[in-house]
Amino acid sequence: MLSPVLGQANADAGTQPVPYTLADRDRIVRLETQLEGFSVETNRRFDEIRSDIKEFAASARETTLWMGGILGALIVALFGFIVYDRREASRLAYQPLT
Repeated sequence: MLSPVLGQANADAGTQPVPYTLADRDRIVRLETQLEGFSVETNRRFDEIRSDIKEFAASARETTLWMGGILGALIVALFGFIVYDRREASRLAYQPLT
């Protein structure tokens, strides 16, 4: 017995018109313009961050190349010293003792 009454109440609640005024419309228009401005500002900031990251990556790449070059030069110098030291040690080893 309650089922038809509740069913009718729910059906009536869904068909009522929603009050929508010009103030509501103006409020939505203002909100849309604020969101568009926020979107533009956010895109600009992301572009700035992207360019900063690219600059940092280029700088890090250059620094890495310099460090690799210096390390390579030190390794070559170390091998040169090792060869010199072995030759000097073998030369001294074969000299007659006096």
